[in-house]
Amino acid sequence: MAREHIIFFEIKNFKKFNHITLENLGQFNLIVGDNNVGKTSILEALLFSNDKTELLKNYHKTLCFRQLHIHPKVTIKDGQFSSTEFPNESYLSHLLRNDNEPLTIKYNHTGNGKATKIDLELISIDEKTKEDDQLISTQIHPALSPEHWVRFYINDEKKEVDWVYRDDFAVHKRYMPFIPVNTGYDIDLVEHYYEHVHNSKSSRKNLSNNLKLFIPNMEEILPDKINGRDMLAVSLKNQDQVVPITRYGDGTVRMTRILLEITKNANKRLMVDEISDGIHHSRLVEFWKTIIKSCDRNNVQLFATTHSLECLKAYIEAVNTNGLKKNKDESRCIKLVDMNGQTKEDIKAYTYPYKEFETLIETETEIRG
Repeated sequence: MAREHIIFFEIKNFKKFNHITLENLGQFNLIVGDNNVGKTSILEALLFSNDKTELLKNYHKTLCFRQLHIHPKVTIKDGQFSSTEFPNESYLSHLLRNDNEPLTIKYNHTGNGKATKIDLELISIDEKTKEDDQLISTQIHPALSPEHWVRFYINDEKKEVDWVYRDDFAVHKRYMPFIPVNTGYDIDLVEHYYEHVHNSKSSRKNLSNNLKLFIPNMEEILPDKINGRDMLAVSLKNQDQVVPITRYGDGTVRMTRILLEITKNANKRLMVDEISDGIHHSRLVEFWKTIIKSCDRNNVQLFATTHSLECLKAYIEAVNTNGLKKNKDESRCIKLVDMNGQTKEDIKAYTYPYKEFETLIETETEIRG
């Protein structure tokens, strides 16, 4: 596994997790557990970054995916910035289990003996000190008077101080490496294609060959103008006109998105919620073979949730085929269990290396919670 991949992750005071630890992580991590145990929340937690603005942007956006939109209201007059009305509450209040405690993250990369620790401490403007003022990393428009601030620590050293809604004003890409359940077709797929596939003949060929699982008579996937807007389309054998990829259903769109986002996140990690959503059970083994090969080719660490026993069985079958057996050592199944107050970790994560994972599936032991 590459040095960029994490083998250990711990987070405290995040959403429903008082404290949870993921250990012995691999390149391929399938996350299971009962309803409302926090499977999606752990994917969201894994959107952490050492870059403060990136971390806050990612965590803030997870609320938007849950239809909880908490943002400043900006007033523009005559084309100029006029005023900003900040929400009375900090959006971090919806991410922190306890506002009076810091959000703490620890993680360790492959080959790195020492874990890195990140702390986010929510404070009010009245709690901000002169020392904090020296660490403010961005200029503030004179018309802005934010109430909510955050201190950012790395390995217990205070590095930066910034206002909570800074991520709404920062100039950065809105993308984050997380595919929520039921994410369908959108213009971002065309952007991903142009950015990471279009200029490489081998990348175009790989993507097209992989999609033949769903469209056997296709020749190539390519962008095209359809009703005045750019869309991904496919050219078919013995047919002159291209066809929008959306015509082939949710499973095809889901597969296209996952493959494009794997390519986009080369040498990084990608989180996918309910990975087999929209994929017919008869295609699951080939689906997994394609995903595993693509992650291998792009050196992507995958974290994926599933409720489906068929999905887990298909993964075992896929990784047992010739050419993929080497991935067994990097395969993990992580089960989240509600401990009902029995331990300090209210939700506990149990990591099963491949052999244990395979045995549980073969003996039909219930592993999903």
